[in-house]
Amino acid sequence: MTDPMELVGRLEDPRMDGPLNREAAACIREMVEVENDAIQKREGLEEDLYQAVLVAYRRGAVEWTQLNYPQWINAISAGREVCPPAPGAEA
Repeated sequence: MTDPMELVGRLEDPRMDGPLNREAAACIREMVEVENDAIQKREGLEEDLYQAVLVAYRRGAVEWTQLNYPQWINAISAGREVCPPAPGAEA
């Protein structure tokens, strides 16, 4: 799969100048920006949720945490303060 910004570079090449190429490059840039914003928002929400689950665990909701957030139970029980990366996510 081609990196979107590599494609933008090709479309903005002066040898390929044309209104459709410029428009396509602008659309791709905007899509990449929207995707990056969505990723940052999701990561922020996931961190907020982790912190809430951590508080619940510390207040005695151990079984609830084990049932509902098994992917985090090892990190929480080890005292990790920051949400671990999701499986398959870049660290």
